[in-house]
Amino acid sequence: MDIKNKRILAIDVGDVRTGVAVSDPLGIIASPLENIINASEDELIEKLGPYISKNGVGTVVIGFPKNMNGTVGERGEKAKRLSEEIEKTYKVETVL
Repeated sequence: MDIKNKRILAIDVGDVRTGVAVSDPLGIIASPLENIINASEDELIEKLGPYISKNGVGTVVIGFPKNMNGTVGERGEKAKRLSEEIEKTYKVETVL
């Protein structure tokens, strides 16, 4: 990936809302864009589309919560599913 041409989109998925931020073209500073109110996983994926295309995003970083003992719980599994759907839908790399 040529970091000078591709931005990073960061999302922090919550039960009620998802925080969205995008990096500058050099990938140094992230600026918040919006809090998306979640209605469903499909709607969230759809709402991310304009951010990905408008900002020339090459990588989406998704918060990956784990339990205190290091295991992956329900929220971590949700992040994994979201990652797979974003990659499939928008053909971008995702990082948990």
